[in-house]
Amino acid sequence: MSKGVFRKMKEIIKRLIYLIINLSPTKGVVVLMYHSIGNNDLFFTVKTEEFEKQMRYLKENNFNVISLKELEENLEKGQIPSRTVVITFDDGYKDNLINAFPILERFNLPAAIFVSIGEMGKIKNLRGNELEILNEGDVKEIEKTKLISIEPHTVSHAKLAKLNANEVDYEIRESKKVFGSMLEKTCLYFAYPYGSYNDKVLAIVKNLGFKLAFTVRKGRIRISTNRLLLPRNSIDSQVSFEQFKNIVRFGRV
Repeated sequence: MSKGVFRKMKEIIKRLIYLIINLSPTKGVVVLMYHSIGNNDLFFTVKTEEFEKQMRYLKENNFNVISLKELEENLEKGQIPSRTVVITFDDGYKDNLINAFPILERFNLPAAIFVSIGEMGKIKNLRGNELEILNEGDVKEIEKTKLISIEPHTVSHAKLAKLNANEVDYEIRESKKVFGSMLEKTCLYFAYPYGSYNDKVLAIVKNLGFKLAFTVRKGRIRISTNRLLLPRNSIDSQVSFEQFKNIVRFGRV
């Protein structure tokens, strides 16, 4: 079976699943996870014009797009408004500021960017594409907007489940401390690099006082969901606009 035929079959199956899901009431929060927003050819990059189309859809169709703080408050109250969406970015690519922020600002949509402090200011060569990471000046500029928050994503973007307890504690504690000092705030939200965690990592995240922590597992957040194992739904170059419209309502399948 060719890749093209296999991809079409997967798309048909997904459409059928969404049709079935659509028959039941929609409950829960859908958290979107982006990486790069631009015109490179990387898998995780969403084209700028496609990102604008997606954000316009959320705005014009009256989705309840909220910040991480509002998500925390809603979960504490045990009340989640329908059609609630949270927008997040991982790794802090500078194109988040250059390309994504003006669009988010235009539509007044809050978001959060998870950044590894040891990666700040670096230029990464990924399959021939040079992607710059936000520097200290950038993250301060973003935080001042009050529309987008900068949150810790460890020091070195390591797979935490592969580290010993002392290394995990340093990676998370130091990133929380540095961003707290740099941005003059208490950092309460965290994302696991690569979605990598285990019981040891969870215990340290809890001990450091984080209120919410995000994985890369797909699905919706419900009131009963573990606050330190919250699912997110990746939006990448292979997500069509029709898929996006289903994802923001039901999460990925």
